[in-house]
Amino acid sequence: MKSFPICPDLKIVSSKRNKRMVLSYKEGRFFLSVPLFVDEKTIEAFLQANASWIQEKRESKVKEGDTVFLFDRSYHVCFADQSWIKDDTLFYDPQSWLSFIAHFARPRLRQEFEETRKKFGFPYVELRFGHYRSKWGSCTPMKNIIALNIKLAFVSKKAREAIYVHELTHLEEANHSKAFYERLYLRLDDYDERMKEFKNLHLPLL
Repeated sequence: MKSFPICPDLKIVSSKRNKRMVLSYKEGRFFLSVPLFVDEKTIEAFLQANASWIQEKRESKVKEGDTVFLFDRSYHVCFADQSWIKDDTLFYDPQSWLSFIAHFARPRLRQEFEETRKKFGFPYVELRFGHYRSKWGSCTPMKNIIALNIKLAFVSKKAREAIYVHELTHLEEANHSKAFYERLYLRLDDYDERMKEFKNLHLPLL
């Protein structure tokens, strides 16, 4: 299939399971899921209809020289052939980025989480990490497991602590009942203020 000028780096995935076209942006690249036998004119018209969204994603992607914050410290972005950090410079390579940020963030998130857990007197839990799109954390009380989003590395320590305490409180109250929030606010009376950061959050599209 030909390349489309409006989105030359587009990866098209066709499948008989696809009932309609779905355009997505992940890890610096555009993906288009299409049904089988969709012709190029239909795809091009669909891309044109979504041109403003495509442009918005391109412009929001981090650029060389931009500043990003990791664990409350600022770094200048420099494109490179590997992802790594030296002093105040974040060397960024899209191919190795997910592996690097997971390796960088996991021990730091784990240490902070453990400090918070002990501070509020919660029991030990199994901690897991992942690259999640729609959640900052989750708790499975029956299995004593809490999962945290690697992207918490990009928010402030106060916001991270709010997520830690939220998920830990689910060990006591599985749902978001009145009792859950009573316990949560007892530990963090400024919880709502901390969570405001997530409402207007713009994560760097690395």
